[in-house]
Amino acid sequence: MDRSSVIHHLRAWAEGIDPASGEALPAEHPAQRADTIRTLYTAIVLLESDAARAGSGSETGTAAHTAHPRNAGRPWPAEDDLALAKGFDAGTTVAALAAAMGRTRGAITARLVRLGRIEAPESLRLRGQPVTGTGETAERESSAGRS
Repeated sequence: MDRSSVIHHLRAWAEGIDPASGEALPAEHPAQRADTIRTLYTAIVLLESDAARAGSGSETGTAAHTAHPRNAGRPWPAEDDLALAKGFDAGTTVAALAAAMGRTRGAITARLVRLGRIEAPESLRLRGQPVTGTGETAERESSAGRS
């Protein structure tokens, strides 16, 4: 197995996806634990930075480009939920909220769904749950420039 294949598998697990089937991992899967998610992202960064240092010319990018957000996989404290809801209600984009909160755009979108601020886009996969949504939210976000 080559480096890019290993990184692909690690990234899929970190995102809650079975790399073989493309299906969401069950909630009880070890890759769903916060400490495992942080470990997976760290391994990805290390593998990619080693490749960049070695000058391998791989397509995996640089460590600075792929570094995971500081809060990836961590629980959401109540004050973060409040700040997220307040920022979203004020019209802040999902990308800006993600950068400010040290989360991925997917994490921000998923949390907004859980907080009842938006409906789940069809493409959203909540950990341990089937894909749901009507697509109306994705259209709303696109037209509002929130992506």
